[in-house]
Amino acid sequence: MRAPVLGSALVALTLAAAASAEPGGAAICWGLGNAGQLGDGRSGDTAGGHFSPVPVQVLAPAGGVALQFDTLSAGGMHVCGLAAGRPFCWGSNGYGQLGVPKYYSGMSAAPVPVTTDGLGGGAAPVPRIAAGSFHSCLLDAEGAAYCFGHNYGSMLGTRIPGEDQNEASGSFEVATPSRVLSSPSFADISGGLVDYTCALTEEGAAYCWGTGEYGQLGDGRNGTGHASWEPVAVLGGHRFVALDAGSTHGVVCAVDDGGQVWCWGTGSTGELGDGRCNFEDFYEERAARCSDSAHLSNTPTAVVGNHRCQTVTAGYAMHKTGRQK
Repeated sequence: MRAPVLGSALVALTLAAAASAEPGGAAICWGLGNAGQLGDGRSGDTAGGHFSPVPVQVLAPAGGVALQFDTLSAGGMHVCGLAAGRPFCWGSNGYGQLGVPKYYSGMSAAPVPVTTDGLGGGAAPVPRIAAGSFHSCLLDAEGAAYCFGHNYGSMLGTRIPGEDQNEASGSFEVATPSRVLSSPSFADISGGLVDYTCALTEEGAAYCWGTGEYGQLGDGRNGTGHASWEPVAVLGGHRFVALDAGSTHGVVCAVDDGGQVWCWGTGSTGELGDGRCNFEDFYEERAARCSDSAHLSNTPTAVVGNHRCQTVTAGYAMHKTGRQK
């Protein structure tokens, strides 16, 4: 479903590091490694923390052989990938986002296999995996969605309480993949920054679940307290070929089958690309260009301009990038 990545390498970005798969599939990372997200066996436990300004090769899993990755996805402080259909993650595990039965002292500086017991499709390869900021999700061979990690804002799509349940806030953590409630059959999935997740069906219909305060569920609703434990259909009847829930708080972007980019959620600093914004809270000198207070859209809004794109990436620094045809 997702448009093919052009070129010979796959690149994914965490909030403070980068990961890439070389043509042969070996994963390399560079940047900050305090939470083990470089996968080189080191973390910030050493004096002065850990970082690398040059690429370092991700280690093999404990007792295993070096992995050849087909795809990589980077979250806030962790990275996940698929090697011959087998899911692996490394980095921060403070919320169970690595998908292992027991926490690895809050992190793992080398890939660990995600627990796949209970997934549909038996031993069939996992086709998709996505890392969010504090959670991760994957699809099984039948297209059912499973998520694990922090359930803040219902972004795991489950009511099953896991470890460290917080009754006061309604949030809890699940350390192994838990099936998303009422999950349709999906072809692709993307984890958002903090509190939501989105996915695409084979037919190109978009669904989102989690918090919708800023309209990021795309279901025509927003406001404090709006959330959904189950996937809700994004309105508009669009047929999307690529989607990214991104790492900016509260915005999702997708490309339809005609190359038009659509975004929904918060647009205070122009993230929606619809020519509207509200800079008043950020840059007073630019307020004259942005007159819409707390601008948002709870349904897909078209990015302006005569652009036709293949893919879209929702970035952390309040910007979106599309690859034109």
